[in-house]
Amino acid sequence: MISWLTIFTYFTVLSSLIIADDPCRYQHPTKGGLDLTSLGRTDGKPAYPDKISSTGSGYKYSYNPCKPFTEEPNCIGVAVCQISMDGQLSFTLGTQDSAKWNPGDGLGSLPSISYSAGEKKVTVILQCATDDTNEFEALGEPSINNYRFILTNKCACWDGCATSPTTTTTTTTLPPPPPQRNCSINDSVYSSDKQIIQSFPFHVSINPSQPQPSPSSASYALKRVLIVGAGCAGMSCANQLAQHTEKFDVTLIDSIDRCVEQAFSIPVDKEKYGAT
Repeated sequence: MISWLTIFTYFTVLSSLIIADDPCRYQHPTKGGLDLTSLGRTDGKPAYPDKISSTGSGYKYSYNPCKPFTEEPNCIGVAVCQISMDGQLSFTLGTQDSAKWNPGDGLGSLPSISYSAGEKKVTVILQCATDDTNEFEALGEPSINNYRFILTNKCACWDGCATSPTTTTTTTTLPPPPPQRNCSINDSVYSSDKQIIQSFPFHVSINPSQPQPSPSSASYALKRVLIVGAGCAGMSCANQLAQHTEKFDVTLIDSIDRCVEQAFSIPVDKEKYGAT
């Protein structure tokens, strides 16, 4: 008989530990979340101290959501405390580790959070406020060892003070483009592609809007040459083509930004290099 009683006692204690709720937050599958974290003080003092019951019970009540507080002489690490009017006596009514949430599933019922300490039970009704109201009302002890309170705040609304997920912003710094080196072509030094283009001994049409017409002579034909990397090497290649007489449609694509094309018409000798 004693062993069965011991097992039952252990099971009861273990069950109460397993089903204990988070005293700060509650998440309902359809209604949303309730989060009282921002209402509770973290310095060991009650957020709502010494509230006198509207029923005139002769006691004061203190409450701190989420975190425990201490109020001498006997309320040590509690959620709710009852204090005599002269402050000489105090009684623990509930602790944070006993918190249980009730979403108020009945028609017109409000959500609540309850606490307990021994035979005493506290119910804090959560009344939604759409403004900056922040009130804690003590309703006293309507029945023996049962205490009721009303907390009115926007955090008593579903998702009224929902904790926002933490976001991390990562900034990626791209390395600067390599500096353009001076380029030597035919014993001339150029510091930019633009200077090379301007040095060509013929007219250069950059990104022409219309195709360039073919020469009338039968000994000429339009060809298209694509040069990737319009730096020193690309410009040098174009400059070599420029020494001849037949027009080619030459496109230079910069090796850093290949999305921007520059089309050049450059004369090349067909008879020397062949029609193909």
